[in-house]
Amino acid sequence: MQLYSKADAMKMNWQIGIVEGKLELSTEEILKFWPQLNMARRMLSKLPEGNGQRRMFEAQANTAITSLAKTKDGFREVFEGPLSKAFVEKFRPTLSEEAQAFVDAGRAGEGKDSMEVDKSQTENQKETEEKAKQELVKQQFFDDMYANRDYIIIVGAFTSLTDGADATLPVIKYNFRV
Repeated sequence: MQLYSKADAMKMNWQIGIVEGKLELSTEEILKFWPQLNMARRMLSKLPEGNGQRRMFEAQANTAITSLAKTKDGFREVFEGPLSKAFVEKFRPTLSEEAQAFVDAGRAGEGKDSMEVDKSQTENQKETEEKAKQELVKQQFFDDMYANRDYIIIVGAFTSLTDGADATLPVIKYNFRV
């Protein structure tokens, strides 16, 4: 599993903009992620200012511009921030929506013995409760594991963009700065 997304790193150099009424893309690679921009680019160069259809295509372009900006901001925050924070955000187990709803309802760890069964619960509720408890245990294990550690072990494997050759780094013990 990778800590940083190669695709998001590539997007750091991308630019999308509407210049003099036309949609400008810094690279055609952008169309792989936002294919609707191909039609928007063609139509923005043809439709007159103020046209209702033009506004629709401008909205599509602006949505892609906003999405790219958020992607850049998110990647920059992770990449330029502390490695320890990036590691925790990437690898700490997350709760499913059902488990989060269970926790929000205050039903997790109410002090009931896990063997007690409330007859009013449906099978689905029991399964959801059990799944939530398992997910919470995974999160707690992660938190306990890294709470007392001031390091992580990193193993790096990379593929060269030019010739496709693989490169593997030696194991690195990265100590967090406190």
